[in-house]
Amino acid sequence: MSRRGLLEAILFICGESVPAAKIASWMQLTEEEVLALAAEKSSSGLVIRRMEEHLQLATDPCYAAELRRIFASGSEEKLSNPLLETLAIVAYRQPVTRQEVDDIRGVHSGYALSALADRGLVRRIGTKDVLGRPPLYGTTEAFLRQFDLTALGDLPPLPEADRRNEAPPAPEEDT
Repeated sequence: MSRRGLLEAILFICGESVPAAKIASWMQLTEEEVLALAAEKSSSGLVIRRMEEHLQLATDPCYAAELRRIFASGSEEKLSNPLLETLAIVAYRQPVTRQEVDDIRGVHSGYALSALADRGLVRRIGTKDVLGRPPLYGTTEAFLRQFDLTALGDLPPLPEADRRNEAPPAPEEDT
């Protein structure tokens, strides 16, 4: 019995992501040893994905096109531009309220946040400590899987002007 095989079997049985520390205690290994096992290449069609400090069994991305062909339902919904825009704001600004998303987008974002929550890409993660206690939104593990990210730190950096949430300075007028 191989330790990598046991790790795959544990993740298969669990069916969802599991903290690496918990797996380490089950396997009587250190967390570093478990992460090293997860990083090993396998000749099967499976890989072990790391999402922050969790591990999950997944199909190898090299089989994605063929699996899409085999299991295509014909009704696969892509994310529309408004949904992608809203998701990007949540991903980069989380935790964020609906009003903050509205202010950045310039339109009402309630439907977009609801649609993203229905797809499991965002979720309510608490409330803001202000009058009315509006809900705060953040991304989920499904978001990390959908965009093949290990952690939010893997998101590409924003351009400097976007990071400051400022428009470029207006030209000065001569008076």
